[in-house]
Amino acid sequence: MKKSFKYKLTPTLWALFIIGLILAAYCIYSNIVRFLELLKLPDVTSYSYIGSLLCVLIGVAAFLFIPPAMLASKYVIADKQLLLCWGLVKNKYDINDITTATHFRASNKLALTFTDESFIAVNIDPEEFDQFVEILKQVNPKIFYSLNVEDKKIK
Repeated sequence: MKKSFKYKLTPTLWALFIIGLILAAYCIYSNIVRFLELLKLPDVTSYSYIGSLLCVLIGVAAFLFIPPAMLASKYVIADKQLLLCWGLVKNKYDINDITTATHFRASNKLALTFTDESFIAVNIDPEEFDQFVEILKQVNPKIFYSLNVEDKKIK
């Protein structure tokens, strides 16, 4: 049975990722140019060089984090944990802390509610909601799965 579900990125999130990559490329380019210009000046402090190099490193870091988040974001059900993997960054949730899974039909969203009454929205293909919850219920059979048909939308 499937234990990994691809994160469904919204068009807005795709746009933000692409804008982030463009800004990171510009950051790298402009600070390399700035660094080369600083080399031509006679009385420049080391702080100016360090500042330019740090800005280049920030741009490089964006290229290390954004593409994996764009291409490899997913939910993984492993042992007793639900992992939300955003490329190199992972959030962990204890499956035994999940009390309800609610499919909001009006907005076609799935929300998981925890024992502390906090919740997360699960962004996967709506056709996979049932399979996703069934795997969670194999770990924690106490999860109540419901369908909400009211017009109230969660965001």
